Amino acid sequence: MDSIGAKLDQLVHRDFNMLVSSRKLSEDTITQIIVLSEGAFYKHRMIRPKTDRQPPENTPILLDWRIIQHIYDLHSTLLSVGIAELAVPPPSDVDVGNDDKLALKITATFRRTLPGLRIAGKWLRANNATLMKDPEYIAISEEKGRGVKVSKEHPDKISKCSVKTIEFWSRYVDFICALMEAFPKSNLPALTSPLDEDIDMRGFLPFKKLISTQNATGGQTVSEKPHPNAEHLMRIHDLLDDARTLAELPVSLDHVL
Repeated sequence: MDSIGAKLDQLVHRDFNMLVSSRKLSEDTITQIIVLSEGAFYKHRMIRPKTDRQPPENTPILLDWRIIQHIYDLHSTLLSVGIAELAVPPPSDVDVGNDDKLALKITATFRRTLPGLRIAGKWLRANNATLMKDPEYIAISEEKGRGVKVSKEHPDKISKCSVKTIEFWSRYVDFICALMEAFPKSNLPALTSPLDEDIDMRGFLPFKKLISTQNATGGQTVSEKPHPNAEHLMRIHDLLDDARTLAELPVSLDHVL
């Protein structure tokens, strides 16, 4: 199963990357794939199956990491595509206003990934405590008979053995830096009303109420829908907000990189 699982992970990661990069998947489909993976982790952690036969003692720990690794792979695809698309120069021959020029930096491919990226950011915030406990190192430590010696240089930091974890968070930082450079936060509109993914994700337990269907002032859902360009810029503003919140948490990226 280890061999089959590893090969399947590689195939899924490769195919998802190809489909997203070539615009074969719709915005909604990308978001749904991300949500399904995050929901699977929540179900595994919160709803244990009741069976007469108990699995080996370390099975939940190993499955924790397997699912997190799958989520990291899917998130990494969106981050990598985002980094590549942010490097694409905007059209230079279009005479539009300043706000529209900012929106022109959002390529068609990047636009499709924005709701999924925003969902990914909320999940990283909601599950920060679990992720910073270094589940990759814990899983490696629990596996028997591999003959692999693992160590943790500092009890409060991610182990150097956690290659996948370090790789993911390094890519996340690279993406956020590229995003900040292309879209200065001070030039972006903040959320004024729920976006489509907010409505769809209402009550989604893995987010721990990080997404609300109320508007930014605390009132009820507003009926006036912003222009699509404004919505995309609001998503980017929210992505940067989530990145700042992650960096300010007691156990944050300082423990990884």
